[in-house]
Amino acid sequence: MSNRNDHITSQLRQTLKHYWGYDSFRPGQEEIILSIMAGRDTLALMPTGGGKSITYQLPAMMREGVCIVVTPLIALMKDQVDRLRRMGIQATAIHSGISYHQIDIALDNCVYGDTKFLYVAPERLATEVFRMRVERMKVNLIAVAEAHFAVGLRFPPLISAYRRDSQALARSTGFGPYSLGYRAGCQRYNAQFGFCREAYNPQFVCKA
Repeated sequence: MSNRNDHITSQLRQTLKHYWGYDSFRPGQEEIILSIMAGRDTLALMPTGGGKSITYQLPAMMREGVCIVVTPLIALMKDQVDRLRRMGIQATAIHSGISYHQIDIALDNCVYGDTKFLYVAPERLATEVFRMRVERMKVNLIAVAEAHFAVGLRFPPLISAYRRDSQALARSTGFGPYSLGYRAGCQRYNAQFGFCREAYNPQFVCKA
């Protein structure tokens, strides 16, 4: 088992160096990534600027298929998609600022093309066009970025549907793990309780 873990760790560091140019992980990143690689639903609580995106992007790069990233923040989508494309990684986003035709093309590229990351606004999860296409995608990971919105910890319960639809997406694709990334400032214990109550083989990592 030790040899296998050493091999996985070596692969992770090689991938980190190849795409991100870093020689080592920030505190907590490797622990979160190893949890996801082990197939565990993972809740990560990290400070702003702590490097949350790598914790789901890197394991997704090590698997065949597309990673679906759910976030209500359009600015985050655009920033992440632009950054991934500059790294030579195919990524796209679906949100209210693009046309139906553009959404159609983006989803087709996830099914038939080489798109590696699909960023999607939570309200899109429940749409028929999304549900029909996601069933035909090879999903390797579902990540919820800025997941404090998902539990509505300091926000109105407008995102209760966000949480519900994200979990339904995980069930419909038949894939785990289901990875959530929280920023600092959330109510840690409420977040941990709500996540662990519904997650499969949950792992909670707090580095905030």
